[in-house]
Amino acid sequence: MEAASSYAPPFARTSAPRGRISSGLQSASAWIATDPSRLVFCLALLISFCVVQIGWRNPLLDLHSFRQCQTAISTYYTLQEGFHLAYLTPVLGKPWSIPLEFPLFQWIVAAVVIVTNLPIDEAGRLVSVTFFYGTLLPAYKLLSIFLTKDRLLVLAIYLCSPVYLYWSRTFMIESTALFWSLCFLAAAGHGLIRNHYGLLALASFCGVVASAVKVTTFAVFLFAAGLLVLYLWTLRPSPWKKRTLFHYFCAAVLLFGIPVLTTQLWTEFADAKKALTPMAEGLLSFRSTEWNFGTLAQRMSSLYWSKIYGHSLPYLIGGPALLVLPLAALLMQRTHRKAILLSLLAFAAGPAIFFNLYQEHEYYWYANGIFLLFAIGLSVAALAANPVWRKPVYAIVVPVLFLVLFTAYFDKLYRWQTSRGGSFLGLAAEIQRVTPRDSILLAYGFEWSSALPYYSERRAFMDFRNRPLNDPEMKAAFQKLGDESITCLVVAGPRRGDGKFLQERIDRFQLGQTPAVRHPLADVYVRQ
Repeated sequence: MEAASSYAPPFARTSAPRGRISSGLQSASAWIATDPSRLVFCLALLISFCVVQIGWRNPLLDLHSFRQCQTAISTYYTLQEGFHLAYLTPVLGKPWSIPLEFPLFQWIVAAVVIVTNLPIDEAGRLVSVTFFYGTLLPAYKLLSIFLTKDRLLVLAIYLCSPVYLYWSRTFMIESTALFWSLCFLAAAGHGLIRNHYGLLALASFCGVVASAVKVTTFAVFLFAAGLLVLYLWTLRPSPWKKRTLFHYFCAAVLLFGIPVLTTQLWTEFADAKKALTPMAEGLLSFRSTEWNFGTLAQRMSSLYWSKIYGHSLPYLIGGPALLVLPLAALLMQRTHRKAILLSLLAFAAGPAIFFNLYQEHEYYWYANGIFLLFAIGLSVAALAANPVWRKPVYAIVVPVLFLVLFTAYFDKLYRWQTSRGGSFLGLAAEIQRVTPRDSILLAYGFEWSSALPYYSERRAFMDFRNRPLNDPEMKAAFQKLGDESITCLVVAGPRRGDGKFLQERIDRFQLGQTPAVRHPLADVYVRQ
């Protein structure tokens, strides 16, 4: 009887787990129902994670391979030569060091390669994507200053912008700089709100790192920090209104003074190292002022403004249509009006300060684009704050918004993400085949891109100005080689058919009279 009473049929034994599953589903449904932004965020995160993996094992020869390979070659030689502040980027001659940014990203990628044995290209993408997803936490904390709910909706819009879908998985420092800059701004805001010097010190540290990694990104956030201080000052009550002049001075030193000072120190160090390379004179900071900030003539030109537009709205939000949301919120809603306006001003700060950089490169909008997306997200949140509008916003406005974003991604960037680099890798493999590993290339027709030296694993003089061999900078660069010498000439473009130009270099470096490699992209001459 006891055995019979203890018996339970199979369906009875499974009822408890099924009950737990049903309870879990009900809890999840209730969790989402109380805040539909959670479901939107989860879907956006899943889609983003799938998209960034497209072309994961492809070479770094897609959009702006110049900058990607420049970062990658520095990582490659960090692995070869060790971790140094004056890291190597061997494309302009000895001593091969032309430091631009502080090499935090390169060092982390090198460490990942050492620990995991991943290929460098994949390790770089992994670190870049990790920092991108890491930005979600400081961005969430920053939004908590303005929003009590629907913060996840704003982050979902950020996750699915074409700029962040594409550039977050490239071998670049953009997401690293953005992460530290967001940490700076979030810590600064909460430090001021809570009257907490520990948070302000944390903000100062994050600002130092961000400015060293990429000063043009941090400059936008430094401007945003000034706007945030003004915004918090308008709040009533504001704890900082009651502070003494000494406290204001300390906060200014922590948030603005220390990061700016360390930026200057790094710039002076980098300039001192670049000055040792004769061909790198144009990279010195005082020589790059016009390149970075642009000119008044550019700002007065409709041509350059059309480039500014072409590199911004179509890639960030698919065009001007979505600007209706923040404009409508500014005109019709009181909710979040100040926050939306501040976000738009912070977004405009990037091209306003670095006009030439923003009209020249699409990826510079990675630094400030998040503020435009915040403005749009805050506008949608302002509409959803009205109980009458909440369901229509999530049922109609949000799906249409994401449809616009994904359409723009597939129209503008998907084809680049699937690019396999064409025959370029074949040329690099041929150079490896016909030259020893310690060869030094002299290359024409490739600008000063690091792509050829990186994939051929050879140091190089990338003479992008086609200077004569007796040019003072060229002579000084060749003298710095000492016992080493140019052993390979790679010529692309119109110079391939310039007999006098080729013969002068063949004779000077004792190379073969005929190309060792005739490739569709370039001819390769080597020492016999």
